[in-house]
Amino acid sequence: MTGKYRARSTMLHRQRIYRRRRITVAGVCAACMVAGLITTAHSPWWLNGGDASIPDAVSSEIAAARAGTESASKSASKAKKSSAVPLTPLQKAVQNVGSLDGSAQISAVGFQLSADQQSQLEQQLNAIAAYGYQASFTLVDVSTGAALSSYGGTARYSASAAKGPYVLSLAATDAIDINAVYQSSDTVAADTHNLIEQTITVSDNDAYAALHDSYGGTPLGTWASGLGVTADVIDTKYYDISSNDLARLWLKGQSYLFSTNASDDGTADARQWLASEYSDTLNSAIHMALGNQYAVNTKAGWIDEGDYVAQNDAGIVHSGSGDYVLAVMTDAYGEYDLLADLIVTLDQIHSASMHA
Repeated sequence: MTGKYRARSTMLHRQRIYRRRRITVAGVCAACMVAGLITTAHSPWWLNGGDASIPDAVSSEIAAARAGTESASKSASKAKKSSAVPLTPLQKAVQNVGSLDGSAQISAVGFQLSADQQSQLEQQLNAIAAYGYQASFTLVDVSTGAALSSYGGTARYSASAAKGPYVLSLAATDAIDINAVYQSSDTVAADTHNLIEQTITVSDNDAYAALHDSYGGTPLGTWASGLGVTADVIDTKYYDISSNDLARLWLKGQSYLFSTNASDDGTADARQWLASEYSDTLNSAIHMALGNQYAVNTKAGWIDEGDYVAQNDAGIVHSGSGDYVLAVMTDAYGEYDLLADLIVTLDQIHSASMHA
């Protein structure tokens, strides 16, 4: 082969090698683009600049990249759902309270009211309204989370019903040493023991003020966090609160006082003592209506002074159909019979529903 043809052959050979290299590099770049798009498509949105939206310019490319992994993504999604941690009874109950229609005369989640039950409940609520009073309530079954309410989102003046959750929050957040207080182990603990007893059993305003002045509203605010409570429970001793919010606080109270998960934390006896303080409290309409049948833990609130008019009660009912939390808030001051009739009707509805 002459030098001229040898040189031409060498040049053609080099061109073929160059073209192969270009093809190889292009293939690698294309693979990188696809990999990058797949990574973007399957990354949490907060890894993509904190914006849940994806620019339109790359949306079609991402869709194409997803096509090859759609089946795997669906399988992963199913696996994730199957391995999700189930809600605790408290979480489910709080979630159901949040699903209630707070502006409805009757709203239910998990309760299936018969026509007769619906009619009976409406009659009780209309009877209260016929006397010129306003009322709201929220009932929540502790084990199933089933919830029932009437105007549960309407905020009303708490009066002394605020004292019940407040004292629970002091113990549950360790603002006070509940064991020391229970045992009255020193002078300070003995004084706190007495203040709690007077605050809850006879609704002593001075005792409550002494506790609140010492510990402030932060314990209750901390304790209420994560429950969806919208009322401002931190800044004042008494406040406007809905029956839904009051029920949320008592649901957590029930969990604190009686949850078996807390039975080995060394405070079982102290918590039993604290629960007993709520067992027969002054002017509790729930105790008046149901106390002869069941054990109850409640704290009422009542007032008729100027613009402040209230007859409230809230707490835990240990019924034959299981524990439930009930919050009843009205301006029907002194009308215990009206409230008792409503409470008995609600208990009957709970019993029938749990045995259905």
